[in-house]
Amino acid sequence: MTLSDQIKTRASDLGFSKCGITRAEPLDLISRQRFLNWLENNLHGEMGYLNRAPEKRTDPRRVLDHASSIISVLINYYSPEKHSTNQQTGVISRYAWGRDYHLLVKQKLRDLDEFLSSLTTHHSSLFYVDTGPVLDKWWAERAGLGWIGKNTNLITREMGSWVFVGEILTTLKFEESEYDLPFEHPLQGSSTTSHHPKKASGSQLLKTPARETRKTFCGSCSQCLKVCPTRAIVAPYIVDARRCISYLTIELRGPIPRELRPLIGNRVFGCDDCQDVCPWNLFAVPTRQSDFQPADGNLAPQLAPLLSMSREEFNLRFKESPIQRARYTGFLRNVAVALGNSHSTTALPALIRALTHPDALVRRHAAWAIRELGTEEALRALQDHQPREKHLDVLEEIKWALSPGYEARSGDRR
Repeated sequence: MTLSDQIKTRASDLGFSKCGITRAEPLDLISRQRFLNWLENNLHGEMGYLNRAPEKRTDPRRVLDHASSIISVLINYYSPEKHSTNQQTGVISRYAWGRDYHLLVKQKLRDLDEFLSSLTTHHSSLFYVDTGPVLDKWWAERAGLGWIGKNTNLITREMGSWVFVGEILTTLKFEESEYDLPFEHPLQGSSTTSHHPKKASGSQLLKTPARETRKTFCGSCSQCLKVCPTRAIVAPYIVDARRCISYLTIELRGPIPRELRPLIGNRVFGCDDCQDVCPWNLFAVPTRQSDFQPADGNLAPQLAPLLSMSREEFNLRFKESPIQRARYTGFLRNVAVALGNSHSTTALPALIRALTHPDALVRRHAAWAIRELGTEEALRALQDHQPREKHLDVLEEIKWALSPGYEARSGDRR
């Protein structure tokens, strides 16, 4: 058994769905320039960490001295439950229904790295799961595990795009025949012929024949571009993060742009729309990892109680959850927007209480949401609070809400 075969067998035993190995080389010129252009056009928004030392992200040898190989792994997180369509409940992205994936995948990567060390004493390594200066999806594509789709998610033929990506950078060199061939990106001259997805058996998930021709299989499909609520996928393979609901509800620390708030709907953490419509996800395989099963209350949480959570309650409820990434005030900001988008007067009491929240970010979005309810009672609540508000940003929001363009309505606007 070759060294690569031993590593892939161990990866399978650890619960990884696929494993591939590629050389640790700089990005090709086309991919490198596309990434730098994306940064230069500020399409990464406020995710400044992406713009720190971009040369590391485009050359793994700058991350690990003398890096020779990258071992990429995927793990399936798909749960078949559906998102709620009840506007009184919140939508949480599928990947955050269960335990924080960093905890599980990092431990499995550590175990795989220890196995690698047991095979050879002459190597050094680093491993990451969405945490290091590494373009995870690009290296997974290079390792033949899938292709980067038009929504910029990694798509596999066997599991769709419901996968987490991790990698081990190592100084270990493999025999030439042990490296996997990459999926070819259409911009690199490969075929974009559309193929009908076929469901794979469990035994096929890890197999990556070394000499199989890799091609993308998005074809002429553009469903992900059409379904995006904010039109964040500005062109195939290009996402403007500043418009992406996942960015707005997770990474953005300040106020959500006013013109985008109505488009967020009842999503309070992330967005799965571009994945939900992907034809390849029709054949998704349910995960075998119990950590990724939906936790109580994460499938369709009632919005009003979420807005009343204290910081301690938030930390307790979402302990070891990816939702911690949004932080307490960011999450309540999202909930306030979702309540405003519900257009239901039953949301008004919770939003009025939020006008006295200690954090101005929460008060600001509560004021916007109250305006969206559009009733006389909502108007009076803003008028009553205005003299007591001291924060300039919140006052500006209230003044906008009470501007002449505001029209009070009666009854439930659903």
